[in-house]
Amino acid sequence: MKPPLPQDEPKRLETLRQYQILDTPPENVFDDLTRLASDVCEAPIAAITFIDDHRQWFKSKIGVSPAETPGRAPFAPTQSCSASR
Repeated sequence: MKPPLPQDEPKRLETLRQYQILDTPPENVFDDLTRLASDVCEAPIAAITFIDDHRQWFKSKIGVSPAETPGRAPFAPTQSCSASR
């Protein structure tokens, strides 16, 4: 069962398109953040992804092979590292 889309999904998609970040080459600043997240969380997999209406695209990734996955793949669209408090 797919979770329902947020009410502001059309606005989010339009904003994502306005950023013109999808399908751009790798950038060091994103790779640095991905590496930092992997190190801090001691995780072999870390990624920065953008989700449009038909795919999840990886802007930066460690330990993940595909450049994108179809639809809303099982990766969480938000951060998945949380500190215990």
